Amino acid sequence: ETEGCYLGAADGDDGVPIFTYTNPGGKYSLQLWRPYHRAMLRMLYKQMVRFDLKTDEAFDQIHYKLKGRPTPWTHATPDSIGVFQVPQDGEVSLVFQVER
Repeated sequence: ETEGCYLGAADGDDGVPIFTYTNPGGKYSLQLWRPYHRAMLRMLYKQMVRFDLKTDEAFDQIHYKLKGRPTPWTHATPDSIGVFQVPQDGEVSLVFQVER
């Protein structure tokens, strides 16, 4: 019943990206139809706010594909209760950085 649970494996061992709260910077490849990947993208946007960064400072090298075709990326914005509204389809790869 615990098969596939987090065992401390490094990112890429099983294809699941790992979010580290204390050091969130790095390259991410997210499949946005997966709830965990959307949650991770929301956490990156929250870290951007926490570090008082602008989207172009925090996010770099963004490549978004929708139905296999390159598509322009529009950054998520928070709704009335502060939850970032992210796409539910497609794949995005990006580099997240907290250093200025």
